[in-house]
Amino acid sequence: MKVTASALPLVVPRSSSGAKEHDFPVGRPTIERLRKLREQLFKKGKLPQALEVAREVAGRAPGRESHCRLGVLLRESGQLRDALKILRDALRFEAGPDYLLPEIHLHIAHAWLLLGERKRVGESLRRALALRPRPRTEAALRHSLGNLLLAQCRYPEALREYTGAFGLYTEARRRAGVAHNQGQTLLASGRPEDAVPYAKRAIEISRRCGDLSGLGVARKLLAGIHFSLGHFRQAMGMYLRAAQCFRVTGARLREAEASHGAGYAAGELGLWDKNKACQDRAIHLAERSGHWQVEAGGLACRATAWAFMGDYARAEMD
Repeated sequence: MKVTASALPLVVPRSSSGAKEHDFPVGRPTIERLRKLREQLFKKGKLPQALEVAREVAGRAPGRESHCRLGVLLRESGQLRDALKILRDALRFEAGPDYLLPEIHLHIAHAWLLLGERKRVGESLRRALALRPRPRTEAALRHSLGNLLLAQCRYPEALREYTGAFGLYTEARRRAGVAHNQGQTLLASGRPEDAVPYAKRAIEISRRCGDLSGLGVARKLLAGIHFSLGHFRQAMGMYLRAAQCFRVTGARLREAEASHGAGYAAGELGLWDKNKACQDRAIHLAERSGHWQVEAGGLACRATAWAFMGDYARAEMD
């Protein structure tokens, strides 16, 4: 049997000493004003101040909404165990809208994921789905569950969840992201031919909505599919186009990965000058971003290029 809000212990309110430092409203502001301030501080990235206001709201108006927001802020500030405790308390309240219950389970799943407890993540997501969430929440739940199943190499189940999420999402960027994940799942399961339409769908949606970052990610996936099928020239061209997208958006790490892939495909074609040029770019970007895996792969590929070009001294240096 659920307990009422009054049966739960109140959250310790803020200390008066930090009021001025955190621009806390003077006097005794209304709960509505505090909620607006909490959200404003959170959007500005001022987590300590937002957390202080959230504690005040939860102490004065305990309920599903106030404890849910407090738990989210605790999670975002890195206090994962405290966040789990508060979010679980939020489930016990009778006061509050029912649509919050699956969202609370979704936040609990996120906290478990950050703690590395994958089994508990799946349990929380399934509890949320059993509560018949709103379409937008259900789409996010199915997307998250698909990601978990993909990480567990449970490809048919992951594909089923992604398909459900794609049908529920209305935002173009999210639909493109799900289409990308569908293609990634099929590629990982050894079905690159079946992954091609999904990668192309992600490219088309991203291009239509003007999402350059998503367009680069989708092109990188299609390049990987072409490479798996042995279409090295198409793979090289698509990797280069993906790198161009990442260069425009300033995503250095992703550009380094795409440049490395383009160089690798060029090496399969025997285009050693092109291979070296791409690896030079990848190594330069990887050094600046501290991504040693890409840097090491780039150096190895560049050494191979130098060797095939007859410059064994430089190959040995790499």
